[in-house]
Amino acid sequence: QPQQPQQVDPLPAGTAEAKTAAAAQQQPQQPQQVDPPPVRVVMVALKRIFPPPVVASLLGVIIALIHPVRGLLIDIDVRDDDAPLTFLFDGLRKIGSAAVPINMFILGASLANGIDRSTISLRTMLSVTFGKMVIMPLVGILCTIVLKAAKAVDGPGDSFYLVAMLVSATPTANNIIVMAELAGENKEGLAACISFQYLLAPVLLTLWLALFVSF
Repeated sequence: QPQQPQQVDPLPAGTAEAKTAAAAQQQPQQPQQVDPPPVRVVMVALKRIFPPPVVASLLGVIIALIHPVRGLLIDIDVRDDDAPLTFLFDGLRKIGSAAVPINMFILGASLANGIDRSTISLRTMLSVTFGKMVIMPLVGILCTIVLKAAKAVDGPGDSFYLVAMLVSATPTANNIIVMAELAGENKEGLAACISFQYLLAPVLLTLWLALFVSF
């Protein structure tokens, strides 16, 4: 004869054990999180590392290094603008000339309603500004002194080293906002950091320029 299943006495109502069991039965089961495949993780990482502006810059460097391909866009020998694809290069250059005004429009649109303190804290904004406008120029001066002492670059005069130091003291480029927007990051907080750098640039950039000229 088959064995009859043993009957379990129900827990008395009102006890702690009964309340715990009832709460466990009422809670919906959470779906198990499935890790994305490694290929998808790699594709997402590459998309964040290589946004469209970075890809365009890399393609420009590659084309500039390959002289036959570069000769299709620019007349390398005579410079009389008779390359086969000069019209294409002129069109791309006109489009590229609009990048700076468009980036300024994006920066202004991000700050149209003022700086939102909920997007970034004042401490973070000051830290980013200090790192870009104070620490980076010091690093630029150190690198320039080392290169000049080692004579790593032959030919250019003092103006070359002045430009190298001056670039390290400028605020963050506006096109970084476009990259942040394409990557889905906090563009409002980044715009706040850049605007704060521009507010301090007239004072800090003047001081750094006076120091750079003394070298």
